Amino acid sequence: MDASIDLSQYPLEAIARRVGTPFYLYDGAMLRERMTEVARTAGGEGPRGRLHARYAMKANSLRYVLDIAREAGLWIDAVSGNEVQRARRAGFAGGHEPPVIMYTADVFRDDALRTVIEEDVLPNVGSPGMIRDLHDGGYAGPIALRVNPGFGHGHVQACDTGGPSSKHGIWHEEIGGAHEAAKKAGYPVVALHAHVGTGPQIGEFNDNMRRLVGVIDALLQEFPEARSVNLGGGIPHAYRLDAQRYDMAGFRTLMLEAATTLSESAGRQISLEIEPGRYPVAGSGILVGRVTDIK
Repeated sequence: MDASIDLSQYPLEAIARRVGTPFYLYDGAMLRERMTEVARTAGGEGPRGRLHARYAMKANSLRYVLDIAREAGLWIDAVSGNEVQRARRAGFAGGHEPPVIMYTADVFRDDALRTVIEEDVLPNVGSPGMIRDLHDGGYAGPIALRVNPGFGHGHVQACDTGGPSSKHGIWHEEIGGAHEAAKKAGYPVVALHAHVGTGPQIGEFNDNMRRLVGVIDALLQEFPEARSVNLGGGIPHAYRLDAQRYDMAGFRTLMLEAATTLSESAGRQISLEIEPGRYPVAGSGILVGRVTDIK
């Protein structure tokens, strides 16, 4: 929860008596404010391309949070079969026109392949083997390809989801082979996706977003059926009171410029997506515990 919030306004002791401790406490008004801010930042039509936002539900998949995301008009990025099912039960539509739910992964685990097919959601393929799995499983429909652009960022290495240290996505120099495999399987590639990490400094984030647009721009010519580009999430969140808050209005300008660049280069309208997860929820919740002893 935002460090500036006065916790005395919440009946913590009464809640603890009712539900026990520890428990999570969420500020619904702040959740709605942040979800709406994301939707506003990535909403509407640009000069050449449309903007849209997904919620990366791995950040928090509670039904209450999903309901607020849906009410704000956000779509979903899911990373497991269970997340797909939770999103569907929360009222997010299946289907590809539009692809409200996108399943992003590097492998199909557990029931994920069956769920993607049965729930009719867009698979975002992070490794060539997934194309074979889709074909063997009887999937018939479009796909997205996740690109590893060769660079990334993060406050720790585990949050760096681009570059040679990351398992995520298909290496940018090998994306042509994955495209050929998709063609042979009969899968049109309707979207390109990349996510380079979470937790960078503001300047680093903006620089890498612009750099990522350049990488995707160079690839887009080879994908004539692609109609959208997803630049991932990772929007910086100010955890401390003295930390600079990210300029979302400036980010919208960056996105509009990127949509124009990609659309003009491709010679067709390209929709641009982002998929923040941490940013809309990080400041809206707190873990409440009880002190049982002092030593």
